[in-house]
Amino acid sequence: MIKFILLFILTIFLFALFVGLGFILKLVRLLKKQTNPRSQQNSRAYGNNSSEQTKKEEEQASQQKIFKKDEGEYVDYEDVK
Repeated sequence: MIKFILLFILTIFLFALFVGLGFILKLVRLLKKQTNPRSQQNSRAYGNNSSEQTKKEEEQASQQKIFKKDEGEYVDYEDVK
């Protein structure tokens, strides 16, 4: 009976440990996403004008089309009853 209780406590402890580690890893990933390494590298390499260049590059990238003209043509949808 004591072995069962110890095994149960150990299982709960390991489960809590894995949940805690998962939470910490998610938090670290979130913090890494908030610090944008590209903007930091550009500011070191180009000086003060890098923020303006970065903004222009981001605007150009957002305006580019994702799909080519020959991809993803429209097809009429027909509901089958």
